[in-house]
Amino acid sequence: LKEALEIGLRVSHADEAGVSGATSDLAALRHRHEQTVGLFSPILQKVGLDQLRVVIIGGATVAPEIVHFFRAIGTPMLEAYGSTEVMLNVFNRVDDFKTGTAGKPLPGVELHLAEDGEVLCRGPLNFSGYFKDPEKTAEVMDSDGWVATGDIGTIDDDGFLRIVDR
Repeated sequence: LKEALEIGLRVSHADEAGVSGATSDLAALRHRHEQTVGLFSPILQKVGLDQLRVVIIGGATVAPEIVHFFRAIGTPMLEAYGSTEVMLNVFNRVDDFKTGTAGKPLPGVELHLAEDGEVLCRGPLNFSGYFKDPEKTAEVMDSDGWVATGDIGTIDDDGFLRIVDR
C-alpha cells in the first residue's frame, strides 16, 4: 500500500503541475497508478467511502496534503466556494484544479475584487435579495447585481480564486 500511495501522490502532484502525460516515465507512472489504486478499495469500503467518485469541500481551505492523499487513493478532493447569497458558484474540477484555491467560476458567473480585496460575485445563482428587507439587500448587492461576499481573496493569472481572509 505504501508504494501505491507514493505512486498516487506523484501522479497527483504531476497533474496539479500540469505535467503532460506524454513522457514515457509519466505514462508508466499513470499506468502503475491505475493498476494499484484498487488496493485502497477494501479500506474505502470499510469506512463507507467506496461509493465516492469525488469529494467536494467548502467552508475553509483544506491542507494540500489531504487533497493529494484523496487523489492518490483514487477519490479526487476538490475545493469549492459559495455562500447563502451566491450559492456554490466557484469550483475546482477533476481536470482543472489548483490545490489551495476554491477553483474557477462556473459558466455565467463573474468574479471581481474590490479595492480592499473583497470578493464580489455576479451571476445567475446569486440571491435576488433578503426577504422584505431592501435596506439589508442594498448593503451587500449593488444595482448592477454584484454581491459583496465579505470574503477577501485573490484571483491568479489562470482565474483561480483563493480565499485569504473572511
